[in-house]
Amino acid sequence: MIIYFLNILFLVSLSLWIGSIFFFSFLTAPTVFRELPREVAGEFISKLFPPYYILGYITLFIASISLTFRGILEKPFPWFRLSLLILMMGCTFYAGIKIHPKAHLVKTVIRTMEEGKEKDTQQAAFNRLHKLSVLLNSATFLAAVLVLIITATKLRF
Repeated sequence: MIIYFLNILFLVSLSLWIGSIFFFSFLTAPTVFRELPREVAGEFISKLFPPYYILGYITLFIASISLTFRGILEKPFPWFRLSLLILMMGCTFYAGIKIHPKAHLVKTVIRTMEEGKEKDTQQAAFNRLHKLSVLLNSATFLAAVLVLIITATKLRF
């Protein structure tokens, strides 16, 4: 009975994180940037990041703990899937704690600057941070889908 509970907890938390990444990255952000002026869209999306990352921290923690306990109770231990979850947590924490605050600060500074070389330099710094954030988010999404696929192949119906 506990194994079933752990499986459900794992699958729900992982699926919630995958769905959140998909909804935010492929529906919310593109729609907001399409429908609102760029500056307003950027501010709005920036305000969504803290709860987005908190959801990632919580769901990945729950998925990791439930998978770990399940692995302890039922063999073989899921080392590869757990390693991917830990990688995903690392990417999510790094993006949420390091990259997002830096990008937000750089974007705030850019708004106060007049056109010129220094503003271009700051914009390039923001673009690098944004690219890294997208890369980490993409890696997290792909790893999560891989974990879900591996899990699905192990299920018995």
